[in-house]
Amino acid sequence: ADDLPQVRVRPPGPESVRWLARLKACEAPNVTTVSETFPVVWKRALGAVVQDVDDNRYIDAGSGFGVAFVGHNHPRVRAAAQQQSSLLVHAMGDVHPPMSRIELLELLAEMAPGDLGQGLLCTGGSEAVEVALKTAYLATGKSKIVAFEGGYHGLSLGALGGTWRSDFRGPFEQWVPGPTFHAPFPTQPAALQPALDSIAAVFEQGEVGVLVMEPVQGRGGSRQPAKGLLKGLRELCTRYGVMLCFDEIFTGCGRTGLMWAGDHEEVIPDLLCVGKALGGGWPMSACLGKPEVMQAWGPARGEALHTSTFLG
Repeated sequence: ADDLPQVRVRPPGPESVRWLARLKACEAPNVTTVSETFPVVWKRALGAVVQDVDDNRYIDAGSGFGVAFVGHNHPRVRAAAQQQSSLLVHAMGDVHPPMSRIELLELLAEMAPGDLGQGLLCTGGSEAVEVALKTAYLATGKSKIVAFEGGYHGLSLGALGGTWRSDFRGPFEQWVPGPTFHAPFPTQPAALQPALDSIAAVFEQGEVGVLVMEPVQGRGGSRQPAKGLLKGLRELCTRYGVMLCFDEIFTGCGRTGLMWAGDHEEVIPDLLCVGKALGGGWPMSACLGKPEVMQAWGPARGEALHTSTFLG
């Protein structure tokens, strides 16, 4: 009974209000929206239940943005983290690889659809998308991007190249990669062919290097595509030599009932981005690709073209 949802005080309670006042004093103002009725400050979580600092308990129907796909504080995730932290917390990025990084890349290659057998590990979804965009540019030499209306691929500068919303892109428009054509996202059968035709017309110009899409749109409203969209895109990308990238950061790791949302139409992309549920609560993501596509990066020569302190 102590683990069941229960509201002890009307949220946000006095402790949440106190903590939010502290946050306001030290956090940049554009991050957390605070009003008289929202939000609450979390203290702990277990399974599907989250407890705030006033000891109210809630069901987390959003799974922490999809991160807690196996539940918050899952005992196997916790045990793995404890075991690894007792052995090695950090290795040297692209210099001295830890055993765990190699094992994870091998596992991802086994999990990946088709022959997407090589990957580059990252720390967040936006970075994985940026790696995919970089890879496509290196492989094709073309900078134009095709994405979809309603699409969301992150808010870092490179990832904004695929993200649709003007309120996110607008303040940084001059720095955002592209140009980008945002095609209509068809959810009904009648809209499918017109959407594919509009994309084909852009491909005909010969300037597009990559098409990036969420097989199911997340932040855009959990929108499912019309049946046949993924196959149609695969056919177009193959015909015109455009890299097809599935952003499965929200949908991957079994969230749609199959390991990858692209599996529902048996479509294998050239590049695949995965994150969120991948780390079970730890900041972890990856861009996976076909070996012949990832070869566009060239061999390592002492300085990686894309790396970070916490690479894998």
